[in-house]
Parts: sequence; structure tokens; C-alpha cells
Amino acid sequence: MHPPALDPGLPARQPCEAHDCRLAYCDRSRAGRRRRCTMAVCGSGAKTRTRRARRSSAE
Repeated sequence: MHPPALDPGLPARQPCEAHDCRLAYCDRSRAGRRRRCTMAVCGSGAKTRTRRARRSSAE
């Protein structure tokens, strides 16, 4: 039996993609394409910044 960190059945820990976050998470999403630790902590702010940038470039 493998230790939990090396178990091939478990997803690898990944760093959060947010520039001001140092958290790591296990991506358990079906597609394996998660980019941020949580929506509440990092995802919501990133989506807001992206939307504001899109809106300002369209004006």
C-alpha cells in the first residue's frame, strides 16, 4: 500500500494559480482542470478582474 501522498489513485497537489495565494489543493474535478484553491477565496476575485478588463477594453 502507498502512503497517501504517493497513492496513484489520488490527485496530485497543485499550487493555486492566483498571484497572491500560497495555498495548494487536490484537483478532484472530473476534467482535472481546476486552477484555483476555492471560488470563495481566489476564484471570485479572478473572475471579477477578468470581467472588468474585458468590459474596459470593449468601451
